[in-house]
Amino acid sequence: MIGGEGTLGLFPAEVGGIVQQALGSDAHVAEVTPALVVPNLLVADDTARQVRGGISGLALASSESGPLTDLRARTGSGNVLQQLPPGGLYLNRSADQLLGAQPGDKLYLYSTVWPGHRYAFRLRGVVSGGPLGDSPAAVLNLGQLQQLVGVPGAINRVYIANAGDGLTGVGFSDEITDRVAPAVPFGLRTQQIKFEGVQFALQAQSIFGRILTLFTLFALAIGMLLIFLIFVLSAAERRAELGVARAIGMRRSHTVWLLLFEGSVYNVAAAGLGMLAGLGLGVAIVALASPFASPLTPRVSCSRSAWALCSRS
Repeated sequence: MIGGEGTLGLFPAEVGGIVQQALGSDAHVAEVTPALVVPNLLVADDTARQVRGGISGLALASSESGPLTDLRARTGSGNVLQQLPPGGLYLNRSADQLLGAQPGDKLYLYSTVWPGHRYAFRLRGVVSGGPLGDSPAAVLNLGQLQQLVGVPGAINRVYIANAGDGLTGVGFSDEITDRVAPAVPFGLRTQQIKFEGVQFALQAQSIFGRILTLFTLFALAIGMLLIFLIFVLSAAERRAELGVARAIGMRRSHTVWLLLFEGSVYNVAAAGLGMLAGLGLGVAIVALASPFASPLTPRVSCSRSAWALCSRS
């Protein structure tokens, strides 16, 4: 988050209401949620005796129900954000794996934002959904996090979820940005997080596609060179045999066709064996890599979310 006042980039919570009012009638907007984010928390689990840093503290305003505030517990229960009492917090899956915490554990939060103090919380459960992703995060009550930071009535995020799925919703980002810009106070800007992520993925796809195309052309050139050399060596080794054939009346065109037919048979047989070997190798690589790739699968649901972010520059 770039801008705002202080190290956290804070601005008045009224900005969230301004954005909600500006986009209230927009059918392309699924939800607008003000939030407060405190990065780089140190979380100590007094029960599991584990300490982890680099965990973000996230607090969402839960005035309405939508894809951003629809946090789901591991047990599959419904929206649990409104059930979070003061003194309680949730962890996302990444933070839970780091700490090995269990519901009911006593957690202590440390931060450079409140130096010399620690605050105790009870873990209410592990949640996913909303703006939570793979980065370790702890979800707190908005009013209580504002109190810990010492900034009542201040936020540093306004999340906007676009309607539609993860791809079609991205197309609405520019339109929503144009509607928000005149409404918010001077100095605030919109960052199209989902749109930028999709653009980065497309650029990466294009780069890898070009690299693979280059390797494919290189392999084809090597293959054609090898075929040419095989033909030359085959003709050189059979020079005496071909000379006898010419002496008994075989035409030059017949000799050429004989070599082409023989080379074509070899090429077709080699290509078939190469395809079978390539398919087998591909299946083996997928089978070996699947157990390692499954933990890297993103846990962010893209069903309805493409976020925009308001900040003061």
